[in-house]
Amino acid sequence: FGSVVPKRAKLMAGVWFRKCLRLHDNAALVRAAETGDQVVPFFILDPWFDRSRIGVNRFQFLLQCLRDLDGQLRERYGSRLLVLQGRPDEVLRDLFEGKGPVQLKLLLWERDSEPYARERDARIEALARQCNIQTQSFVGHTFLDLDRTVAANGFKPPISMSGIQALVKAAGPIPAALPLPQRLP
Repeated sequence: FGSVVPKRAKLMAGVWFRKCLRLHDNAALVRAAETGDQVVPFFILDPWFDRSRIGVNRFQFLLQCLRDLDGQLRERYGSRLLVLQGRPDEVLRDLFEGKGPVQLKLLLWERDSEPYARERDARIEALARQCNIQTQSFVGHTFLDLDRTVAANGFKPPISMSGIQALVKAAGPIPAALPLPQRLP
């Protein structure tokens, strides 16, 4: 995948696929399509998640998911999934500075609540500010905005299913799934 690289004639909106390897109900992809900028979907093979950490079967499943996502992008939008390899901060610095296959002016992704991801994302946001790149992240793989839930007045970690149900109820209705973008610029 990613053998067809977009022209670098203009700055682009990058959708960084990570856990959310789907087109439907993908807030980052929907927002990128709304900008009117050329959209470049990409995935970074992060060495933190090499085969020794995640196992051969899980790594194979990841590769199959990336192939499937690339196929969906080709079929639906005539686009491709650009797959890059390296530490995300190094790869993204190149994309921010125009040293990679594309140059980004906007970076969008779905938030991840795991400790490694939170630290990585904080570094990426700081790097983006240094490079004058806009970023937007979205809740997606959890029903609740975990940061907002934990920051709520009187929050106590649930210790039972009824406690979890109370948290979900207090958050209000679960938003409807987002539609697929009609097109990717």
